[in-house]
Amino acid sequence: MAYEIFFLSSEFDLPKQNIIGLEFNRAAMKMANIDAMFDFMFTDPKDVYGKSTVGENELLYFADVCAGPGGFSEYVLWRKKWECKGFGFTLKGQNDFKLEDFFAGPPETFEPYYGEDGDGDIYSPRNLKSFQKFVRSNTEGKGVHFMMADGGFSVEGRENEQEILSKRLYLCQFLCALLILRKGGHFVCKLFDLFTAFSVGLVYLMCMAFEKICIFKPNTSRPANSERYIICKWLKEDIKDIADYMFEVNEKLGKYSSTTSDADIVEVVPLEVLKENEEFYDYIVTSNDKLGTNQIIHLDKIRVFAQNTNLHEEKQSDIRKECLALWKVPDKARSAPPRCEPGIAYKQLMQGENLSYINNSPGPLTPNLLKKLDRIFDYHCVVCGETKIPPSLFIGLGKSNIYQYDPNSSKWLKLELVLELPANTLFYGELIQELKGENAVV
Repeated sequence: MAYEIFFLSSEFDLPKQNIIGLEFNRAAMKMANIDAMFDFMFTDPKDVYGKSTVGENELLYFADVCAGPGGFSEYVLWRKKWECKGFGFTLKGQNDFKLEDFFAGPPETFEPYYGEDGDGDIYSPRNLKSFQKFVRSNTEGKGVHFMMADGGFSVEGRENEQEILSKRLYLCQFLCALLILRKGGHFVCKLFDLFTAFSVGLVYLMCMAFEKICIFKPNTSRPANSERYIICKWLKEDIKDIADYMFEVNEKLGKYSSTTSDADIVEVVPLEVLKENEEFYDYIVTSNDKLGTNQIIHLDKIRVFAQNTNLHEEKQSDIRKECLALWKVPDKARSAPPRCEPGIAYKQLMQGENLSYINNSPGPLTPNLLKKLDRIFDYHCVVCGETKIPPSLFIGLGKSNIYQYDPNSSKWLKLELVLELPANTLFYGELIQELKGENAVV
């Protein structure tokens, strides 16, 4: 079968995979699918008692690893808006994060990091350690609530060896999760076939590190390929030994790959240990059987479509609508956010309130002033220090588009600051000079 015909046929293979071109790209829709199917355990994480693991007045912290251009993160940022903070780690270059294409969510709350080596290579032990330090230092030492990993690379011409070629990628993504997740955190990672003792051994180690695991193939994943995801729920407390062991395995694989030696690591858990745990072993076998059977069915379906290119899947539209409703994703076209004037954005945020007060300068709250207030509930007060320049309103329209309201001219003036704010950010404050070091003004 010609490749072009095969590819065209696979596009019509399953109606649910065509749920793209909406608010998100394909990767973002895949994460929306996974999140919804597991009761939104990633964007609304809960502990074993059903209580939110995100504390009061705390951000939802997440990490997106091996995940450029960033579709998974865009979904999370859309779902949580500014109430989350993301850390990205991926290879620099053509597959880097493309924050300028984050149309659905605020990219200002997402921070890429490339490790000590500066290249985003997850195989590097130094990069892994430095990313762990970076994440921990920015989450009060706790770690992230969940980590997503969607790593993969081209195996054209060696498709049947994809699992073997991806073994170190599996390992390092799993290891990274153990390094940066907080206790009770969750993890999702893309896998392919799970036949070798090495891959299944890694899954076994994750089973030991988490309270629950699941091998899952979302509807948004092409059904005719071997892609699947491991879902890990509730990281256990003492997993240092497992992480240290994985770290050591990665270092050895790095040494073997840098020499001409044929030495390799073919298993991380003895096969007899895997077989002794009958519940785990049977689960992996059953999962492989079910996914393999489904893959055969859809490969045959592709063959039928290839033989008759006039065939169409009539249920696409209905299933698409049902999936979007189930995943709580709006049915609208993906587009760049519209540019908005600061004055218009301010009125939209204030929802028709009387805005005349913004032209008034603040004054001290004195006993005499209190006597003049007819209804105290009509007023708001904030604590301000004495300043020659009165505080004012600031509004962010995304990235570095930040404006300050000038009551003298009744205009919004653009600020030239090295600062980024998510769109529709509004606050009351003042600009000050900060002294740093001797005779230095920042």
